Amino acid sequence: MCFSAAASYTASAALLLCGAIAMNKAKPRMRMLAAIPLLFSAQQFLEGITWQALSRGESALMSTYAYLVFVFLVWPLWMPLAVRSISTKKREIALLNIPIAAGGFVAILALVCIFYITPLAAITCNSIQYFTDLPPYAWKIGTIAYLTATIPPFFIVKQRYLWLMGATLAISYAISFIFYYQILLSIWCFFAALLSLLILLLVW
Repeated sequence: MCFSAAASYTASAALLLCGAIAMNKAKPRMRMLAAIPLLFSAQQFLEGITWQALSRGESALMSTYAYLVFVFLVWPLWMPLAVRSISTKKREIALLNIPIAAGGFVAILALVCIFYITPLAAITCNSIQYFTDLPPYAWKIGTIAYLTATIPPFFIVKQRYLWLMGATLAISYAISFIFYYQILLSIWCFFAALLSLLILLLVW
């Protein structure tokens, strides 16, 4: 997250509270969605650890790896599966197989890269920049698959307020890409974490 370790820990605490309320209110089929703020809480906590380590000039390798596990393995699969869990319509479920397959591709690509690329993190422009030295073609293909996995599901399933989360995710990605490209992985996750508060509207 932007600004500081304290900001990350504050966001983590707020998301933890939001997630606890959402889980308490959610019906069984909504619980994967309700758990999203809890997962973002853990991710923001990890970024707080990374902030502290980098500020002291220490290695942040383990927390960087853990943070990127959320980015590249958890979210591309969790998002479409969570949306699929609330649908009972065969056509919607069939269409959701495309984002799920895209998320699986991203996760496999990330797992392969773990064995060949050591990620790095550095404080840049009051945010954390994550370096993953992938070839340009891998970034392009991975980005297309990632966006396919995380945004369209919210428009495929017809559920109250679900489209709003998809729209805000898409807009926040565009803003992050245009204005904060170097720190995209941190900024968009920050926006997405805040947007996960919309989950309360979905489960209330």
